[in-house]
Amino acid sequence: MSPNTVVRVWESLDAFQVARKAYERVLAPTPSQAQEEVAKNAICLLLWMETIVGVKVLQDVLAMESDSTTLSQVIQEADAVHSYVVRGHDDLTPEHLEGIPAITALCGGGRLVDSRFFEFHRDLVAHGVGVIQDNVAPLLFNDRLHVMLLRYENEVRLSVNPRRAPALLEPFVARTRTPPEDSRAAFVSFPDSPPTSPERILGYFERVLGFKHHIERIVMEQPREGQVPKHGIIVFKSAELREEAMMNETPIFFRINGHDMWVQLYQPLF
Repeated sequence: MSPNTVVRVWESLDAFQVARKAYERVLAPTPSQAQEEVAKNAICLLLWMETIVGVKVLQDVLAMESDSTTLSQVIQEADAVHSYVVRGHDDLTPEHLEGIPAITALCGGGRLVDSRFFEFHRDLVAHGVGVIQDNVAPLLFNDRLHVMLLRYENEVRLSVNPRRAPALLEPFVARTRTPPEDSRAAFVSFPDSPPTSPERILGYFERVLGFKHHIERIVMEQPREGQVPKHGIIVFKSAELREEAMMNETPIFFRINGHDMWVQLYQPLF
């Protein structure tokens, strides 16, 4: 999309229709204010997760029965993760997040996303979900705007001259943006083999692949006792150099000295 392209409110509402329907699915018939807050937190987190796993998480949520235990578990887990990474609830320690099986299953069974992912990438997740809450949430959870959009869609079927409400024609302007460094990042995981070191990863990109000046730094997690590192992050010097080093792929496997490394591009919405 050209930087000069004007996106209208109705276009943004339309783009996030699946997220809106998922939100309506998880709401109780007569939700309390606390239940609404939990639903909003969960949907914002799940929407952010779609930018990192290449899986339509919200489409899967929408397919669940509203009274199913699986859906309830997804929402409870998502709200717990949101509390940990976004609200900064240090009393909700990583140990409390050890069991997030429903979210792990939604995201491919733990290849990239598990409880340790949220612990290691806590700041980046907080940035990403915060940007969604600043930009998408005011539209996504605005009942009045969605009523206007539904009314217009009904008029399209019934009227020869349907007109959108003025509020729908307002330009959509992002209030906040993803930090530039986050937009140059790629997630690293070693799901099925022991990890290798940042030095060997850098050497592989520079000497084997020939990308000598692409990477700014590589950081690996410091796991708790009895664990081996699984997660890491590569920060490239620019978004363009990242695309080149990733060979224009969104996810890609590399094999480094017998170690399988999964690298996933981070593609924030804003």
